[in-house]
Amino acid sequence: MKTQKDYCSLLIFHHSLKRFFTFSLTAILLGTLFSASAQDAELDSLLVALNQEKQDTNKLKLLELISDIAPEGEWQMYNERMGELAQKLIPDKNARVSWIGKKYYAMSIGNKAFDYAMKSDYIHALELYNTAIAMYRELGEFEYLAGNLTSLGSIYSRQGEYDMALDIFRQADVILAKSDNIKDYITNLVNIGSLHNSLNQADSALVYFQKALIVADDNNLSNYVVARLLHHLGSHSIRHNDIENAKGYFLRGLQMATMVGDLSGKSANSEGLAEVYLKRNDLDSALFYSNQAVSFAKEFDAPEDLRDAYAILKEVLKALGRYKEAVEALEFQIKYAEIVKNNENQKAIIRHKFQYDYDIKEATAKAEQEKKDGIARAELKRHKFQKTAYLLGFFVMLLFASVFFRQRINIGREKKRSDALLLNILPAEIAEELKQKGRAEARDFDMVSILFTDFKGFTEASAKLSAQDLVAEINSCFEAFDGIMATYHIEKIKTIGDAYMAAGGLPVPTDGSVKNTVLAALEMQAFISKRKSENEAAEKPAFEMRVGIHTGPVVAGIVGVKKFQYDIWGDTVNTASRMESSGEVGRVNVSQATYKLLKDHPDFAFESRGKIEAKGKGEVEMYFVNKK
Repeated sequence: MKTQKDYCSLLIFHHSLKRFFTFSLTAILLGTLFSASAQDAELDSLLVALNQEKQDTNKLKLLELISDIAPEGEWQMYNERMGELAQKLIPDKNARVSWIGKKYYAMSIGNKAFDYAMKSDYIHALELYNTAIAMYRELGEFEYLAGNLTSLGSIYSRQGEYDMALDIFRQADVILAKSDNIKDYITNLVNIGSLHNSLNQADSALVYFQKALIVADDNNLSNYVVARLLHHLGSHSIRHNDIENAKGYFLRGLQMATMVGDLSGKSANSEGLAEVYLKRNDLDSALFYSNQAVSFAKEFDAPEDLRDAYAILKEVLKALGRYKEAVEALEFQIKYAEIVKNNENQKAIIRHKFQYDYDIKEATAKAEQEKKDGIARAELKRHKFQKTAYLLGFFVMLLFASVFFRQRINIGREKKRSDALLLNILPAEIAEELKQKGRAEARDFDMVSILFTDFKGFTEASAKLSAQDLVAEINSCFEAFDGIMATYHIEKIKTIGDAYMAAGGLPVPTDGSVKNTVLAALEMQAFISKRKSENEAAEKPAFEMRVGIHTGPVVAGIVGVKKFQYDIWGDTVNTASRMESSGEVGRVNVSQATYKLLKDHPDFAFESRGKIEAKGKGEVEMYFVNKK
């Protein structure tokens, strides 16, 4: 059964092993490659036997075995055949044959639910898992029941419905505790503990983690789940200042992750050891393990691991007084935090696009198959039941139209969701061109106002704030800036560390873009000034900001084919950057080109600064601008 035998641990352990998910999937794929030849031979022999077998319970078993080892894209077809044959056997007068038919029909439903879950179509997955669970309860098939319960709980956990997930995992725990399936039993215990952590119930989480470790030790079990379990226990000990026990758990976790080849586990447990030695003020050992955590994370190339590894490295470097290197580590931490966020957005787009394409293929294939089946049945009966054959053909065509119409509605709904995600990354006009042509051409713009900001004292503030507080402060500022850009119809281009870049007058040029860009800049400075006053009143570090604007021609387009973004190029961009770096805190500094376009505008007052030396530009006329 594919959902329980092959991928169940990936589905049910998603919440508590988010960092380890990619590595586990990679291990499964590598194992699949090494065993591909043997599986191909086994699959060929099973297919030969299938063609010779009658329509009975033996054929159901063959279809189950084939769907277990058939590759992606094929196993679904054999699972469908298994479900159809099982349905035919359910009305059989022989009670044993009828029972087997119900069991395999429930199995085919669970496999369909798994297929939907892997495509993130949780609505259909939940519906089918609940159907399969009800059938397994009625049949008394508790092993399959536990597997479907854990898969169902995993979906609720992914959706953040922790109380519902916890209730389902506990139902599975009652069954697994009485079974011989030690691996799934331990995995389910860790799932329950992790959900208690998510609900801020640390003591309850500890009970399940310790119980899982006892079972693992009693059965000499070593795998990536146990390595993660040891990391959980170490983290719990650190939170309760039990440093010695934390060290023991992390060392065991590191040893086990090394033994099973789990790079993500090695990185996480190395982070834990770095924190242990940091609390002990053994900074040399803390530096060794934090660098080791970064090294393992780089080898695994997982942004989440790199983000967390650089976070502990930053703290160690700060404790050593190596502030320049600590700031560099912080910059990497922020960089990978942004990559994680961008990856989540990108995955969502890809997931919805895949679902959209899959629905089209599924609707077409199903409709064509039903049409072929209808024609075949009509041909067999044409000589004796010509009138009946015409009616049957009409029914098949009607069914085809109904299925196709229903699928088109679903496809349209998913397309709207995909479009919304795409518009969160690209300007609307560029997104539309990308959808229609599959690419977006770079364009020249004659007059675009480029806005640059940069925080003064960012390095000093970062030394006073924790990484979490620093990222939260930057995020609060950038969220406010995003709102200001939307108000004045200015296009946000990107953020680079603590710098913010936007452009007025693209991708659709407008007459008021220069004025709106200056108004937006003044409102941004007003926000930062107010924020500084609030933070100082609360005795918190605060940022000050420079803003620069220059107006001129640029080239704009999409960069890259993966993790793409809308970007702009040209000397106008460089000059705008010089306006920012040559400005003053709390002021908006504009170039002569921008000044000439707005000098007679009744809303603005300009203050000439004369010619200022700008890096790479020589002496450049600059002006401070204020609202009248």
